[in-house]
Amino acid sequence: MPDQVPTGGSLLRTKIRIPRLRPQLVVRQRLLDRLQSGIWCRLTLVCAQAGFGKTTLLVEWARQSGRPVAWITLDEGDNAPERFLRYLHAAIQAALPGVGAAATAMLQISQPLQPVAFVSSLINDLDEQGTPAILVLDDYHTLHNQAIHETVNYLLEHLPENLLLVISGRSDPPLPLSRLRAHGEITELRGSDLCFTAQESAEFLNQVMGLNLTGEAVAMLEARTEGWIAGLQLAALSMRDRADSLQFIKSLTGSSRFILDYLVEEVLRRQPEDIQEFLLKTSILERLRPDLCQAVTGQAGSGAVLERLEQANLFIQALDDEQGWYRYHTLFADLLRYQLKQTWPEQVELLHIQAAAWYETNHLPFEAVSHLLAAGDLPQASILVERTGEDFLNRGQANQFLGWIDTLPAAVYRARPRLPLLYAWGLISTAQFAAVEPHLQAVEQALKTWHPPESETDLRNLPEAIASQLLATRAIVASTQGDLEKTIRLANQALAVMSPDANLYGALQMGLGVAYRLSGNLPLASQSFAAASQTAQKSGEIAVALTALFNVGDIQYECGLLHQAEATFRRGMDLAASYSQGSLPVSSMAFCGLAGLYYEWDNLPDALEYS
Repeated sequence: MPDQVPTGGSLLRTKIRIPRLRPQLVVRQRLLDRLQSGIWCRLTLVCAQAGFGKTTLLVEWARQSGRPVAWITLDEGDNAPERFLRYLHAAIQAALPGVGAAATAMLQISQPLQPVAFVSSLINDLDEQGTPAILVLDDYHTLHNQAIHETVNYLLEHLPENLLLVISGRSDPPLPLSRLRAHGEITELRGSDLCFTAQESAEFLNQVMGLNLTGEAVAMLEARTEGWIAGLQLAALSMRDRADSLQFIKSLTGSSRFILDYLVEEVLRRQPEDIQEFLLKTSILERLRPDLCQAVTGQAGSGAVLERLEQANLFIQALDDEQGWYRYHTLFADLLRYQLKQTWPEQVELLHIQAAAWYETNHLPFEAVSHLLAAGDLPQASILVERTGEDFLNRGQANQFLGWIDTLPAAVYRARPRLPLLYAWGLISTAQFAAVEPHLQAVEQALKTWHPPESETDLRNLPEAIASQLLATRAIVASTQGDLEKTIRLANQALAVMSPDANLYGALQMGLGVAYRLSGNLPLASQSFAAASQTAQKSGEIAVALTALFNVGDIQYECGLLHQAEATFRRGMDLAASYSQGSLPVSSMAFCGLAGLYYEWDNLPDALEYS
């Protein structure tokens, strides 16, 4: 199974690792010195189009900077705000163990994740620890969610003095760059800075790529490509084993795009047929791993092929020291995908489906769904989101599930009635009660036209099951609106027909407890809260279990059962400690309750301790 980040559910460790450098590369000391001279600035921006060596330069600098480096390689999937924040948290913790404890607690509770509060806790921890560090956001151009840009801007505005933010991408990020320039708080490297000099071009072509070109040939090739590293590399690959290198260079005319297309065709044509097939078929993958490549291509020995490609400098980069994960250069991958559609258009869908199957087997549903959508298989994508969505909710990761759904096409959301129902449950789990009703109406609308596939015989009774779940959901929402009579009526109707293992069963018991308590029926309220706590403990929803249990303690306190209340609060605190090494926010209810009890007993020292 692939390495995953433990706090993120299905986050890939390779996205928060500094990519590995090639054994041979051109040391660009002039650029390394510029990066190092700006280490005391607020922001370093490396901005250029594909093929200028942005990532390679930052990797080399990061490894010799002498500071811990939190690295995130971004992609389109990170446009879900919570997913971005989880990677940010995981990257910082990987570089600076011990930082981010408060943020970890925020990820463990089923409440809306507030980006400002989350980032503020990371900023405070970084400032308190004081270790000079670097945060790199690579491929930032893949982000287009305004909420994420606002979060990064907030981080930049309140950056602790010991942290340098580095952003690398193909276009300027929507951040206050002019103000940073005016205050001398930004270091910038652009495409003109990153182009190879004549000396660097000669070293790259003759030493790294193993050619033996004359000074005239190097100068001519540098002029043709204008120092563009990707163009030089493609040309070098095309010239291997050619006796007429100078004549080949002279034939390169036209725009850089024409040269690029020509060189890619030349490079591919000169590879053995099995390598050509491997390159084209694996181009659909954002990241490469031997067993994943074998699942997609059907070719055995994919690990040896990946190593061979790396040794040949064929636009592939190892992402970890163990050489398990790789990725193609973005520009090269784009052109391979174009060639794939021209060569085997009928296979593209199947390749994505095979990739999705591998990701699903390896418990990476986000990536699996992305490939199913690329294959146009909306029904299967809907089924996978539905099946894994309930797991997200049961693990208390409602925010991550909601963010994931928000990135999906509307057609996927409408395809199955349980998807909007799951979305409504996620909203309830994060206390967004006012937003629930439109999604329940979407459930009812979907049920009118939905027919389960023949293969899904277990869903024949889905309409009846959903009817009870709709009752439960509306009962919970009614409780938040203060309609106690409606809450009690709907909740009891739903509990009478629902299985105790059904999702929302515990939340429904909670809602019924609240309604009974507000209506003055404290015995029934206490029974409902106690039952809700037991249900939530069985499903691992620790925050819900503790909230219900502390409500029981409050009712006992209110009824004058003070010693019982003390025992209940302490039982809840022990339960919280068994689930988390740090303090859970919900435990504050127990502290307040105990402080009140000890004050009632005139035990002022203990009352002060818990207040």
